[in-house]
Amino acid sequence: MTSLSRGGGDPPQKRESKAAIVVRPSNANIKGSVPDTRVDVNDLSYAIIATQSSSENSDVVHRGIGAAFVGRLARDLEMDQSTLAAHMGIARSTFSRKLKNDEALSRGDGAIALGVARLIGEVDRILRESGDPEQMGESFDVAEWTGQWLKQPVGALGNRRPLDYLDNAFGQETVLQLIRQMQSGAFA
Repeated sequence: MTSLSRGGGDPPQKRESKAAIVVRPSNANIKGSVPDTRVDVNDLSYAIIATQSSSENSDVVHRGIGAAFVGRLARDLEMDQSTLAAHMGIARSTFSRKLKNDEALSRGDGAIALGVARLIGEVDRILRESGDPEQMGESFDVAEWTGQWLKQPVGALGNRRPLDYLDNAFGQETVLQLIRQMQSGAFA
């Protein structure tokens, strides 16, 4: 797929998402413990993540992003969570342990996960600005479409998949630029 349009088949279901940042001090009442100030990014819509300033997203990363967020991304992108984690550069054993123990990702891994969410939000923004409302419809699922697109080789990336660029900020910026070029119809 090389354009922001939807192919045939049944339309994906639209998912509702919240837009509030929630800080959960889960161990605040345990004497001598440091409060868990992780942001429940599951309460943030992808559109909010994409439109927040870099400073706001940096604050989210510094507070901590739980490994379960990668699970949300994988579900929404309709991808296996271990596969997505691997493409994000997160070691399988580390990811499994953090997920099992409900632990936060490292700041670097959290930033990568938030960057993937930002890509989905940017596709959502572009489709809302430039897409055909009739084609999108109420049941169009931006995250699912993005997941399908990420898996397809793209000529502008030397026939590599955008999925192969998710493991670092520079790769994600390359994919983000490509998405923005798709909006205007210009490919570098």
